[in-house]
Amino acid sequence: MKLNELKEPESKCAYCGKEATTRDHVPPVSFFLKPRTNDLITVPGCKSCNSEFGFDDEYVKTIIELRDDISRHPEGNRLFESVIRALDRNESQGFKSHLSESLNNTEIKSKGGIFLGYHDTHAVDKDRLKSFVDRIARGLFFHIFEQPVPNDFIVTPAPFLEWDISTLKAIAESIDKSNIWSIGNGVFRFGWTEASDSPMSTIWYMEFFSVVPFGALIRNSRNPKYQ
Repeated sequence: MKLNELKEPESKCAYCGKEATTRDHVPPVSFFLKPRTNDLITVPGCKSCNSEFGFDDEYVKTIIELRDDISRHPEGNRLFESVIRALDRNESQGFKSHLSESLNNTEIKSKGGIFLGYHDTHAVDKDRLKSFVDRIARGLFFHIFEQPVPNDFIVTPAPFLEWDISTLKAIAESIDKSNIWSIGNGVFRFGWTEASDSPMSTIWYMEFFSVVPFGALIRNSRNPKYQ
């Protein structure tokens, strides 16, 4: 039996609500290099959901690690070396080719609109990124409320696309500091705030390596104000 398998189902799967038979790390354990801290978050999951996440996890981790600003964080710098080694493996050549094909020579401008030159950037798979954020938000929701997102709730992920940055910063500033946690030597930070008039309708802020923000809104679809 694998280490993360449960001897007996202890709960519902954090993602689909079916019987749970494994534990899943939120965010994925591959973001945390050994020796790992003891504050990592795990939630119950079913084998079906757990097996679906692997490819998206590796894709998003690689995209994050290829950002220029990741080296500012010591753990991000360590993980970058691990990602590069993984891309050099024979079994990763298809993925490496896909990343190369997604490179674009993008015009870079300052906030004031001044042309700064060109820079190679990756065309991000937005659907895969949103799926990743949706999964993390659902896992954190379970971690806080000890139940899956209710069926009549809607999860709206906000990945780190440039037009979302100001919104994500506004979300972060609105969260009570007592509701913000940092785990894994600062690899991941998250916070949340709950609507006063709609229990469990929540706004989530997530951040990798202090520089890569994500957000998500989990709202009650039956509440007209949050439709």
